[in-house]
Amino acid sequence: MKSNWLLKYGFPLLIIGIAVVGGIYQGWQHQHQHTPQIACPDPLKNCLFQLNRQAVHVEFLAPPSGLHPFILRVQLAHAQKINAHFTMRDMEMGYNQYRLLPLSPQLWQAKVVLPVCVTGRHDWILTLEIDDQKVEIPFTG
Repeated sequence: MKSNWLLKYGFPLLIIGIAVVGGIYQGWQHQHQHTPQIACPDPLKNCLFQLNRQAVHVEFLAPPSGLHPFILRVQLAHAQKINAHFTMRDMEMGYNQYRLLPLSPQLWQAKVVLPVCVTGRHDWILTLEIDDQKVEIPFTG
């Protein structure tokens, strides 16, 4: 009788507890990770910053706007992989991970689409991951 109760209720409760604790830990870890933020008021007019002592140049080839594709371009001397992800402060925007493809050893690009906010906000954060180093670039569209 006791083993039936454990199988019927104990095991599912244990799994739910592990999932809840894991979710709380992930949220805490995300809040306590420091990702450098880059000031770039207008990504259409080029955004230049340093990452690991090399110059990184980021630009949008068209005005950013929700649900309208545009080209994101990153130029730097050395990189193995570059990914981009768009979010909004304090708002989950779903999965929108983009892998930039190399056009040359120094030039990477991807065609991206910004997620749309149902509240009508237009303030996004581009998180660039360049060889496991992350930077955030807030911008408006």
